[in-house]
Parts: sequence; C-alpha cells; structure tokens
Amino acid sequence: MKKNKMMRFASVLLVAVLLSTCAISGTFAKYTSTASGTATAKVAKWDVKVAGETATFNFNLFDTLKESDGSSAEGDVDAGVIAPGTSGEFTITVKNDSQVNAKYTVTAEDFTVKAGEEILDAEKNPIEFVITNGSANIGMGVTANITVKWTWAFRETVEDNANDMALAGKTITVDVPVTVEQVD
Repeated sequence: MKKNKMMRFASVLLVAVLLSTCAISGTFAKYTSTASGTATAKVAKWDVKVAGETATFNFNLFDTLKESDGSSAEGDVDAGVIAPGTSGEFTITVKNDSQVNAKYTVTAEDFTVKAGEEILDAEKNPIEFVITNGSANIGMGVTANITVKWTWAFRETVEDNANDMALAGKTITVDVPVTVEQVD
C-alpha cells in the first residue's frame, strides 16, 4: 500500500511537471516585438520687448510736461522737475516678436511711487495715473502703444499740503510694472 501511494504521488507529480512544461513552452513559443518612437518639435520663440527692453526699461516722466489743465507746455515750473499743478504723459511700447500671440496688462494700481527709499502710500502719493490701452491682446509681430497720463493736482487740505511739502527737493521714482503673457 505504501508503494501504491508512492506510485500515485509520482504519477501526480509527473502529470504536474508535464502540464507546467506545456504551459511554459507555450509562453516562450510566441512571437514578440518591441518598438520605440521618437518625435521632435521646435519650441516657439518668446520675444517680447517693453520700451525696447526685455526686462527693465526706463521712461521719462518729464517728456510731455504740461500745465495741470493739459493746455500747453509747462511754463511755471523749472525744466526737469515736477510740482503740484503739473501733468504730462508718456508712451510705453510693447513689441511682440514671439511666435505666439500675447496679452499685455498695465494697471495704475500696481504703480509704485517712491521718494528716496520710502514708498508713498495712497495718502502721501500726489500723482494720479490714467492709462489708455492698459490691457489688450497683441498678435505676433505687432507693436502696441500704452499711453500713461499723470497729474499732480493742486490739493486743498492742510494734510495734503504737508505731504506735498515733504516731497519738495526730493527725487521721486515711479515703477511701472508691465505684464506680458502668452494667450491660450
């Protein structure tokens, strides 16, 4: 009986080996291939210039200095300075030499006015800015002009007068951020 159990076990083992051999040989007997693809693409050029520059640009606040009513050239203030009662305007150009369409944005609320290192808050800043064409799409190869009008109006309150007097003789700096981004 012991031999019979042994024989059965050997027979079952032989059948298992034969079945697994068939299964393994079946997996190795099929055709297989592997392929790898490659693609190339040129990335579009991004080339936008603000006032002829790619990062930082300068503009002249005094280019078109006028009387506060805008009627004529300023005659009551020395050349090269601004004061209460003066106004003017300057133009910022945005040129899109990119291979994609773009959009520019200029917002007066983002302007920073400094006297020396001090950033003037809304109460101390005497200059008001109005922007024409402050945001627009600009196609490939197109140049856009942004007009910024500024006014240092006469102010009536004692506090405003004190703030204006505190600026007398100082150099002010106006930072104008221009954002240009790709159009979806």
